Amino acid sequence: MRMWGIPLKCPQCSRKMNSSGIYRKVKEVIDVDSRYYLVGGDYPRCNKCALPVCPWSQDILSQLDVAHRSMFPAVLTTHLALDRKCMTFLKPRTSGNSSSYFQAAIEEVHSEEWARQAIRYLSDCESHQKMATFVPSAAAYPPPLPFRPLPLAQWFETVHSNNILSHLQEMKGVITSTYGRILKMDTTNTENKVIKC
Repeated sequence: MRMWGIPLKCPQCSRKMNSSGIYRKVKEVIDVDSRYYLVGGDYPRCNKCALPVCPWSQDILSQLDVAHRSMFPAVLTTHLALDRKCMTFLKPRTSGNSSSYFQAAIEEVHSEEWARQAIRYLSDCESHQKMATFVPSAAAYPPPLPFRPLPLAQWFETVHSNNILSHLQEMKGVITSTYGRILKMDTTNTENKVIKC
């Protein structure tokens, strides 16, 4: 609302919403090789309903035009989100490219990145300990954080379905649109033909 000047309407009563302070919840997003977090600056609120609305809920995102909606970086589910770069790999559906194959490949990339970060952390701890030999110090170095596995393949399938459902109106428009004039329609039992000019 503030950045682009787009008025937002309440999903329940369709009245104009106002910004209502800082949104304190964050959403964890799974990227190709790491995780990051979505932080909402402020959240819209309806004065009549007095209900705060999550700034990245589907009710809010659906009110944006396609150009602004495409700037949103992730596809959301209840607890986690998936970056749109990962969605690109879920689109081609072939026998060798299932959601379980994709989940295993992404988990492998995440584990390699976790190993690199752990090695970097342990190396920094070792360097710090060597430098502390001149100054007596009782520095304690906690072990690196354990690797967090990714969600199951079914979750990736759910995210893919959510992404398709968010474009449902656009897809219906493309499917049902007809360009040109229809001159003749042949409807035999074997096949349907539309002749356009």
